[in-house]
Amino acid sequence: MKTIFFSGPRWIWVLVFAVAFGFARAPLENRLTERLQGAHLLPALPEQQVMDQMRQSVLLGTLGGLRSLISTFLGLKVYNHFADREWEELLETYEIILALEPREEAHWDMASWHLGYNATADMSKNPFLNEFEAEQRRIEFAWQGIRLAERGIEALPESVKIRRRLAGIYESRLKDNCAAADIWGEIAIRRPALFAPFSCLFSGAMSGERTGSL
Repeated sequence: MKTIFFSGPRWIWVLVFAVAFGFARAPLENRLTERLQGAHLLPALPEQQVMDQMRQSVLLGTLGGLRSLISTFLGLKVYNHFADREWEELLETYEIILALEPREEAHWDMASWHLGYNATADMSKNPFLNEFEAEQRRIEFAWQGIRLAERGIEALPESVKIRRRLAGIYESRLKDNCAAADIWGEIAIRRPALFAPFSCLFSGAMSGERTGSL
């Protein structure tokens, strides 16, 4: 499928490249740090989670108001990956977007949707995979979608939208109704109004049972 090319100011693409390069070099820096610590040439650093938070804070502070603009450009890149069914590249691009705007609910929702729904469906139709490989890849992408949704809930603990997406992946892709039910229970606590019609039906059914038993 033909990839769409979006032109834009050169400085925007320079910033996008700089952000992407920063993410790409992180694993190399981590390995070097581990070796230096093993040789007792570098003192122990804070836990990885703390370091990740520090890096993210520096990134967000440096880019400031440009984060949204860069995320929009990267969103166009996501569309290209989606159109070309490049799921690993799509995930890598979304990782940058999520680091730029971790409080944007739509990013978490769309990222988990692409991996948990679109990528899993694509594996079932991939002519280059045998049945076993297709199923393994389908499950792998389903879990990637789940992990993205769980990270989104960590970033936005009260999000109902991301929980709906997570429940949907468990239910439709992994056929895990128990896990899905647990998540719907969390949603019911946060948005009881969503379940009000069902509670009325349940109450009516219970009332009918009592009436019939008399």
